[in-house]
Amino acid sequence: MNATLWWVLAGAGWLVAVVLALVAARQQRRAMAIALQVRARIEPLLRRRASELDGDPPGASDPTASAEAIVESSCSLADRLAARERKQVELGDTLNIGASDTMPLTPTPAPSPTPKR
Repeated sequence: MNATLWWVLAGAGWLVAVVLALVAARQQRRAMAIALQVRARIEPLLRRRASELDGDPPGASDPTASAEAIVESSCSLADRLAARERKQVELGDTLNIGASDTMPLTPTPAPSPTPKR
């Protein structure tokens, strides 16, 4: 009976390992699908905007990059564009007064929660 218990425990351990491997693979596929959507839909807009501002478009992204690298490169490009636009607003560009509502120059504190009555 003791040997049977060990076989059952070993089988359960393998089952847990297989299930965890399948879950991890599914999560990796999902992350890659999201990253490919970022590359297909968001990155072209960011690259076009960067080339309009600089006149020199950023280099093409690596087609073999990981999901994290794809999203990181798009976020980095978006951060650079936002910083450049903030700098232009700081220099006195007042043609678009509404920019201050959508692009604050300094971090704004989170609003304090109001108590519910």
